[in-house]
Amino acid sequence: MFHTPSISATAAQAKAMDLPHLTVTTPGQEGQELSELHDALRRAQEEHGITGVISGAVASTYQATRVQKACHALGLWCFNPLWQMDQLALLRAIVDQGFLAVITAVAASPLDARWLGRAIDDAFISDVASLATAHGINPAGEGGEFESLVLDCPLFKHPLRVASYQDSGAGHAWRREVRLEAGISEDKQHSPREENTVQPRQTAQTNNPIEQKQTGKQRPTVLLISTCAEPLSEREFVDPFARIVERFGARWIKRHHTELDDRHGPAKERSEEEQTDQQDADAVIICGTALADNAYLEGSTLPSVLEWLRAWDGPLLGICAGMQLLGLAYGGELRAGLEIGLYDEEFEDGISVDGFEDGDSGDGEAPGRESGFLGLTGAQQVWHLHGKYTAFNRLLFSVMAESQKRTDSRSIIQAVRHKTLPHYGALFHPEVRQEQCIQGFISLIRARPDAQRP
Repeated sequence: MFHTPSISATAAQAKAMDLPHLTVTTPGQEGQELSELHDALRRAQEEHGITGVISGAVASTYQATRVQKACHALGLWCFNPLWQMDQLALLRAIVDQGFLAVITAVAASPLDARWLGRAIDDAFISDVASLATAHGINPAGEGGEFESLVLDCPLFKHPLRVASYQDSGAGHAWRREVRLEAGISEDKQHSPREENTVQPRQTAQTNNPIEQKQTGKQRPTVLLISTCAEPLSEREFVDPFARIVERFGARWIKRHHTELDDRHGPAKERSEEEQTDQQDADAVIICGTALADNAYLEGSTLPSVLEWLRAWDGPLLGICAGMQLLGLAYGGELRAGLEIGLYDEEFEDGISVDGFEDGDSGDGEAPGRESGFLGLTGAQQVWHLHGKYTAFNRLLFSVMAESQKRTDSRSIIQAVRHKTLPHYGALFHPEVRQEQCIQGFISLIRARPDAQRP
């Protein structure tokens, strides 16, 4: 759970960022880590008044589950801006943004002592990319294959310098303990704080080239709706969908739920170009948000957002908070139900696509059936991160997955499909380990007769 090689260097890193440094000692015993993390964060609350935690979790649900649970128990925000980022792209970003990070531990074949001290640079990225293909190594070391130490980055007022080091280990398991120079290097000439301030949300983000608007859409366009109150949360809950949608051959537009076009909902002045973008969308994905974030349910724009959802008759997929909004739009009821981590859920095999049960659709034609929930059938392991769920109107929605609530006899609806509209809701997060669900949604868009195809 915890990073340990050269851990003493964190005091110097904190000093280089003008941040307080808090040390907690732990025996590192399995099963005690969550309570120890909770105690450490509570101490940080009491001594330094922290209101949130930022983790570097990329793909490890083991780490993410524990950090999210500890934060929730203390009422802290939890931000994971690297979550589900492509690991090679992450390494390239580290290099491009001027990080100097060196390897301080290896723990997987074919890595050995020769990797200790290597800087993460272009040559390193090339080597780990090859190892990822040949040996299944996580390029960013997310599986514990290697550990690193940051000696310089844009946040540091001055770089750290290694005075000496000591290596220990054997075979494919090695670690390096470094001792840093005691003196402080000369301060950098730029202002790290200004360069790394989180930028305000941009309302017109898109991957749509201008020339595509002039020549006509070449691929289906998905409108990604953010429910996040904090722009930093969009890195975790919206940006992964942009990457996935693009990988499966669709274009995307990103809007905040309070900035929807006034065609159906909130009146919001925006440029003609932005309105055209939104009206040209073939489908909608309403993304989730942080566990501590309830602003999407409390704002004055909520009624018009729900009206917008009811008026949209194209393909729509609501994720977590998005599913809650979808349920509310059709008369559902929100209930408390905390779930954090990976859970096994059972998905139905399929439903008729026009809402009728097996048999004819009312006009003598067989209705045809959809395979499971956007391709998910049977037992599936899914990632949950929510404090509420929706009791849906079952006259309007087919339940595709349902589980017993962990604390009482009520069941939690995990996945639904509207019986007459292509509207879907997923309480789980398919961007984590279930990307085929997003692929199924994109395929559904392409199959519609009015969808734009290459």
